[in-house]
Amino acid sequence: MRYDHSAALGSEGETAVELIVKRSLRWIFRRATGPDCGIDGIVDQVIGDEVTGRWISLQIKSGDRYFQESSREGVVFRDTQQHLDYYRAHQLPKVIVLHYPGTDAVIWQWISEETIVPTPKGYKVLVPHEQKLDASAAIAWTRRLGRRHEKPIPPELKPESRFSDGSLSTIHDVLGRAEEELLVAAPFLSMDFLTLLDFLASKLSVRVLTSPATLDQPLLQAVGIEGRLEVRILDDLHLKSIVVDREIACLTSANLTRRRAAAAREVVTIFNTPHLVDDLGDQFQQFWSQAIPLGNLRDSHE
Repeated sequence: MRYDHSAALGSEGETAVELIVKRSLRWIFRRATGPDCGIDGIVDQVIGDEVTGRWISLQIKSGDRYFQESSREGVVFRDTQQHLDYYRAHQLPKVIVLHYPGTDAVIWQWISEETIVPTPKGYKVLVPHEQKLDASAAIAWTRRLGRRHEKPIPPELKPESRFSDGSLSTIHDVLGRAEEELLVAAPFLSMDFLTLLDFLASKLSVRVLTSPATLDQPLLQAVGIEGRLEVRILDDLHLKSIVVDREIACLTSANLTRRRAAAAREVVTIFNTPHLVDDLGDQFQQFWSQAIPLGNLRDSHE
């Protein structure tokens, strides 16, 4: 009888991942059964003694051959267009996990629009060497999953579209909900709004993406004096959005300036559908990676 070594190696990888998830993350690992469609396991988030009902799907690959295309930055994982189409239609966040049998080392990476690089046969992602599957993964995965189970959306932030009353109070409601992270994208930012964001940056992480139109000298002097506010500049930016803790997001027609808000009727759309919030966060991250840090522009002006 012939022995299938590749199947045994795959099972070894799944076992190694299962043990790490249970022992280090202290989360629940469920092996996928049935036809092989590219998902090998589901991880169920646990916070304290509470199973949250928030899941991540895992594709697990084990064997030396998956580490052959390696560099200083990480390991390149390649897959088919068929799998990519399936992952894009999948409702759960996706993670590729690579297991190296020789040392039992396990590294991981998100499969998302932010990490995917198209290839003639499908796609590839870079799996960083330092992104090890250990207790630290629980922090990164929890940040991605958010804490929607803990914080019901208050009535004033229920998903809807509404008109601005000229004071940007709706957007201020959204900003006031932040506890950990704010991602703000706007082509134009007033001094008042920048001052508010700089204040919020003293309590949480705030990243601001704006266009060169914001860069008059007074604003350059006002932003991030204490290095609290992260600002990057992107040419031809038109996106006007706010993402709060990867839980709530809003898209608006309004420029984030008091004068423009008061001068026109504007629409603010608030939503908390998980995959839509994640998609907007991923879009922000993609633009962020292409933008120029404000500090680099300051240096070039001096």
